[in-house]
Amino acid sequence: MHTHSLSNDILTLILITIALLILMIPAFLFFRKSTDMQIEGDVLTLRYPFSKDIIRLATDLKSWNLQEAFLLRIGKVYAIQLNLKNGKVKSISSRFNAKDFQKVLQHLEEKYGERKKTER
Repeated sequence: MHTHSLSNDILTLILITIALLILMIPAFLFFRKSTDMQIEGDVLTLRYPFSKDIIRLATDLKSWNLQEAFLLRIGKVYAIQLNLKNGKVKSISSRFNAKDFQKVLQHLEEKYGERKKTER
C-alpha cells in the first residue's frame, strides 16, 4: 500500500510540473525579446533575459533605422534596427523600456544621424 501512495505522489508531481511548464511557455515567448538597454558614451549594452550584447557604436554600427508600428492592444510602438558591420542585426523596442529607448534614439540622432537609413 505504501508503494501505491508513492507512485500517486510521483504522478501528481509530474502533472504539476507539466502544468507549470505549459503556463510558463507563453511568458517566456513574450519576454524573451524584452530588452534592458543602457548607453554610456558610445557603448550600448543590451541585456536580454538569457544573454547580453555590448555594441560599440563608433566601430560596430554600420547603419540604423527607426520603425513604427501600431499594435491594437498597446498602441504605437517604435523599434530601432541596428545593422552592425559584422552582418548582425539587433532590434530594440520602446515597448518595455521607453525612457532608455528615448536616450538611445537621441544619442543615435545626435552622433550617428548620417548612418540613419530612411524607409523608401
